[in-house]
Amino acid sequence: MPPKLKNTNNPAPTQMRPTPQATSSLGSSEAAPPRAPAKPSTPEKTAAVSNMTSSDFKAELLAALRDEVVGIFKAELKVALKNNFAQIKSELQCVKVELNANMAAIRSEVDVLKIKVKDSTISIFPDFTARTAKARAAFTDIRRQLRDIPNIRFGLLHPARLRITRGDATREFTSPKDAAAFVEALK
Repeated sequence: MPPKLKNTNNPAPTQMRPTPQATSSLGSSEAAPPRAPAKPSTPEKTAAVSNMTSSDFKAELLAALRDEVVGIFKAELKVALKNNFAQIKSELQCVKVELNANMAAIRSEVDVLKIKVKDSTISIFPDFTARTAKARAAFTDIRRQLRDIPNIRFGLLHPARLRITRGDATREFTSPKDAAAFVEALK
C-alpha cells in the first residue's frame, strides 16, 4: 500500500493514488476484477466540490458547531443563573431581615441604657442634629396614618427617610408631602 498523503491545505494539485489493478500483488496471473465505473456527477456538483477546499469546509463546519454550542451554553447558563440568583436573592433578604432585627434590638438596648456611677445614673440617648430631628418629626402624622392601614410595613431610616412596603413594592420618601400623597392613595 502506498504511503498516505499529508493534507497541506495547499491549492496545488495533489498526487493521485494508483488504481488497485496497477498495484495488484496477488502473485498469480489473475488480475483483480475491474471496478464498476463511477456514476457521472453533474457539472454543478463537480464545480461546487472543487471550489470548496478543506479549510473552507472546516471553517464552515466549525462555525455551525460554534453556533450550536453557544446556543446550548447560553440556554443552560440562563437556567443555572436564574436558579442561583433566586437563591442568592432570598439569602440576601434573610440576612437583611436578620440585620434589621439585630439593629433594632441594639437600638432598643441603647435607648434604655443606663450606667450607674456611684450614686449617679447616666442615661444614653441617640443624638440627632436639630435639622435631622425636625425632618424625622415631619413624618410623625404620616406614620400614625400608616398604623391604621393593614398589610403595610414602614419605618424611618437614617437620617430622615420614610420607607413604606406593601407586598413586594417598596417606596422611600424624603419629603413628607410626597409620603402623605402616597398614603392617601393607599386608603
